[in-house]
Amino acid sequence: MKKTLLISLTIALALPAYSQQAATKPADNAAAAKQAATNSLYQRRPAVDKKPTASTEQPAANTEKPADKPAAAASSATSGNALDTFMKGTKDLQASFTQTVYNKRGEETSKGQMWVAKPGKFYWDYQSPNPQKIISNGKKVYHYDIDLEQISIRGRDELVGDVAVELLNGEDNISRNYNIDRVVKNLTPPRLQKWVGNGVTYRLKPKTRQEEYDALWVILDGNSISAVMIDGGSSQTILNFTNMKRNVGIPASQFEFTPPKGVDVVGK
Repeated sequence: MKKTLLISLTIALALPAYSQQAATKPADNAAAAKQAATNSLYQRRPAVDKKPTASTEQPAANTEKPADKPAAAASSATSGNALDTFMKGTKDLQASFTQTVYNKRGEETSKGQMWVAKPGKFYWDYQSPNPQKIISNGKKVYHYDIDLEQISIRGRDELVGDVAVELLNGEDNISRNYNIDRVVKNLTPPRLQKWVGNGVTYRLKPKTRQEEYDALWVILDGNSISAVMIDGGSSQTILNFTNMKRNVGIPASQFEFTPPKGVDVVGK
């Protein structure tokens, strides 16, 4: 199945840290913990499809059942049209973001800026609390951990789970691979409600068990996406976007990266 969503919102749930998979320099526990929060959007493509496993934690209230009620959601046949149209018409996006990961360890928040452009280019600049850069020129993905002075490099096609990126970079009709429900405001997951405003909430459930998450929640507010939540059952990741700009013509040079001298480089 050709991916049209990743988005993400990566999926950033208690998934393996991208940098930890490639690292050869040992990192202490504190470094490993902060990597998990930043890089849960990015992981290696699994050799086999993931089979669903039972969650060990209680899911957040009203995150799954409300959209199944006829009064709460429109049918998938029609409710995804506005979201499809937005994605198809998007050539590039840039925004500031706040990423919050909720899991059994608690809550971890990171902030930064992002740029994405079709086809397959992205730049996530995590500025606080731990500076890191995740950049793809469409062929390779560079993860630069500034504190560890380490860069890991992988092929773009090796990655799955970078949900936010694929959400913004989809080339196909997203309803082909996802069941889409439009959800009324008061039945939006509690952690997302403060960002709804005048926007519309969509729940996207993958049509296969191939994905590493249960559902994506997207708030579309006019000409921008205000927030995305990746629901992994026992963990959730929320990306809140501000100052989003669409189709501004981001230059290709924004997505080029040359490793600085003196840092460890893993991969090619």
